[in-house]
This record gives sequence, structure tokens and C-alpha cells, in this order.
Amino acid sequence: MNSKLTLAVIGFGLAFTGPTLAFDADDLAEVRAGEDCAGCDLTSADLIDADLTDAYLSGTDLSYADLTRAGLSSADLSDADLISADLTGADLSGADLPGAYLNRAYLPGADLSGADLSGADLSNAYLIGVDLTGADLSAAYLPGAVLTYVDLTGADLTRAYLIGAHLNRADLTGADLTGADLSNADLSDAQMQEAILCNTIVPDGSVIYSGC
Repeated sequence: MNSKLTLAVIGFGLAFTGPTLAFDADDLAEVRAGEDCAGCDLTSADLIDADLTDAYLSGTDLSYADLTRAGLSSADLSDADLISADLTGADLSGADLPGAYLNRAYLPGADLSGADLSGADLSNAYLIGVDLTGADLSAAYLPGAVLTYVDLTGADLTRAYLIGAHLNRADLTGADLTGADLSNADLSDAQMQEAILCNTIVPDGSVIYSGC
């Protein structure tokens, strides 16, 4: 990671502070015991290094929670609230996150390979260095998201809303960008080999139909 990128990560990390909000202690105990907790209140909960593999957390409020290095592989987080959550280095491979709220979430180095993020809100999320290979981001909302150095190889980005997204140095090899909106996005040094561009709005506002 170069010096400018390192400073950006440090700066974002220092700025990442959540409000003092109370989670439900019983809900937290259930989750730590490995029990399902759909619709629970885990606002601002400390779940650092927690093993939540295959957990059923649909609709759960995890806003501002600290899930650093948490194991969430194959977890059901559909419609969950992860606004401003810290998911640094978390394992979300194969997780179900359709309709989840991840706006302003902090996810550097997280593994989201094969995850279902269809229709998820990732506006202004910080996803630097994230593994999103084969992920489903169809109709996902990503305006202003930082996706620098992200691996999106083979990802489904059909109809994704990427206005103003930072995709510099991202790997979009073989990604499907059919119907995606990349207006004003930063694609500098991005890898686009075999990417599907059909009815795709590119950064300058023009529409490409080359992959149709």
C-alpha cells in the first residue's frame, strides 16, 4: 500500500466514530452463544473477532457495531442495518446481504467473495482492498463508495448505481456492468478486460453498447 493510500486509511479510521447507542444485552449474549438473532438490536455492539458463521441475522440492527475480523461467512444479513459498522478484515464470503444497509460502512480488507449484495445500499462505504470476486451487486447502490484496489473479477454489477464511485485500480475483469451507471466514477488504472458493457453509462456520461 503506498503512502497516500496508507494516510487515507488512517484518516478514515480516525474519523470512524459512532454514537453512544445502547444495544440489547440479551440479544448480544444470544449472538455470542451462537444463536440466531433475526431482528435483534446490536447497535454499537462489540463483536470483534466474533464467530458468526452461518448466523441468521436478517433485519438485525448492527449499525455502528464493531465487527472487526468477525467471521460472517455464509451468514444471513439480508435487510440488516450495518450503517457505519466497522467490518475491517471481516470474512463475509458467501454471505447473504440483499437489501442490507451498508452506507458509510468501513470494510477495508474484508472478504465478500461470492456474497449476495443485490439491492444493498453501499453509498459512501469504504471498501478499499476488498475481495468481491463473483459477488452479486446487481442493482446495488454505491454512489461515492471507495472501491480502490477492489477485486471485482466476475462480479455481477448489472444495473448497479456507481455515480461518483472511486474504482481506481479496481479489477473489473469479466464483470457484468450491463445497465450500470458509472457517471463521474473514477476508473483510472482499472482493469476492464472482458467486462460486459451493454447500455452502460460511462464516466463521461456517454452510453456504451459494446457488450450487448
